[in-house]
Amino acid sequence: VYACYIIGEHRRLLGFTSLRRLVTSPLDAMVRDLYDENFVFLRTDTPQEEAVETFRRYDLIALPVLDSGGNMVG
Repeated sequence: VYACYIIGEHRRLLGFTSLRRLVTSPLDAMVRDLYDENFVFLRTDTPQEEAVETFRRYDLIALPVLDSGGNMVG
């Protein structure tokens, strides 16, 4: 998995960036300037069939799972 999820206080998911972008950015770059706030995610109550369809639709092998408050749980 080459996605790096950026989380804030209380495990709140702020965004994601690629591992490549993280390691090739200038050493003085701030993480807040490197991540994208538009991302695909699943909720803890997402039905299994919908989760599978989301993986297929976006051709992904991993997705963050958020609770109802937007906190990352998986």
